[in-house]
Amino acid sequence: MSYLRLGALGERRFTNGSEFEFTAWEISGGGALNLPFNVTLSGLYRFTRREYRHASVFTATSGLPTGEKRTDNIHRFTFEAARPLGEHFEISLASSLDFRSSDVGFYDRNRYVTGAYISYRY
Repeated sequence: MSYLRLGALGERRFTNGSEFEFTAWEISGGGALNLPFNVTLSGLYRFTRREYRHASVFTATSGLPTGEKRTDNIHRFTFEAARPLGEHFEISLASSLDFRSSDVGFYDRNRYVTGAYISYRY
């Protein structure tokens, strides 16, 4: 089945401490294509902007003035190629790429995850 999807969401996180309390907005877009040999290729892009409610304890080491609030921008890409094997099994290859940039350098990071999967569905 081929499809397109668009989305948006908001998030507000309350924590016991103050380092990770934030308000965030996310937009996303993706889709899937049916390819020959019963293979489905899907992809999704998400952009999130997190605005933290309190100053980070790491601002003094990042070059920001003490008391400056942190903002993160997160770009996520997800790709998957899947093919059914019979009525209940499916094999797939998937990859997730995560790029995070913050005005507090301590929180900058990139993450890459790739895997091969066999799934059973009933």
